[in-house]
Amino acid sequence: MVNKWLKRVSFLALLVGAIFAIEENFQTLRLKDVAIPSLVVLSDSVLWPRIQPRDVRLWPLFCIDKGKVVRKIERNVPVRVFIKCTGWGHFLFNAHPLKPKFMVFWEGSKWFITEDGLMWPANHPMNRIIAIQKPEESPIVIWSVKDNTKYRIAPDEIINSPIPLSKLEYWKRLLEDNDFYNNVKRLSVFTEGNSIYLEIFMQLGNQKVKVKLPASGRNWHMLLKAVKNILKDPEIRGSDVFIDTTYEGKILVRKEDKSAGVQ
Repeated sequence: MVNKWLKRVSFLALLVGAIFAIEENFQTLRLKDVAIPSLVVLSDSVLWPRIQPRDVRLWPLFCIDKGKVVRKIERNVPVRVFIKCTGWGHFLFNAHPLKPKFMVFWEGSKWFITEDGLMWPANHPMNRIIAIQKPEESPIVIWSVKDNTKYRIAPDEIINSPIPLSKLEYWKRLLEDNDFYNNVKRLSVFTEGNSIYLEIFMQLGNQKVKVKLPASGRNWHMLLKAVKNILKDPEIRGSDVFIDTTYEGKILVRKEDKSAGVQ
């Protein structure tokens, strides 16, 4: 029985040795190449440093590890990466730039946010190389909502947005439904006391208008209808104006000095 077991071990050792000998001489399991189409936004200098030497020596290991390579790239470069095996030791690498939905001013810097809620700095070093990044939505969002979280983010890190994209989409939809959104240049979200408010800044010809609203979205249809009527008032038309809709039962209207403008 022992002799039979020793024979099996010897045979396996011989087989493994033969495989390694064949590999050493003919490199049958080496990673042959990773094809990168000419239109791909990233060069091989981004890919190869993230591939381990063992994966180059044994391509089946790269087939297993390619998901890790994808995550390493996507952690620091604003792209979606795809790697697939196309043959014995051959792979195809593809990458597409992330598409910014909103530009947000947050924590003292400008950031891009995608529809999937990924976020990265607008001055990310790869932005110039990948593509000219331009957000889909034209208003810039200034996010000044206070929280107790201390963020430590590397300059080139891609993160999950702490800013709720669903809220931005909700406010956008309310403004669109009331025919305001196309005129909005800036949307500011901030904390006052224990409440969150939103201010929209609009440029209507030569008139600058700022409207303060409750961030809850409650009664926006009624409030924005009242704002429209205020802006039609001959005494207001053409003047820079601040309109505060957050008071109970009344709306505050303040004309601003044209030389100073609405800040």
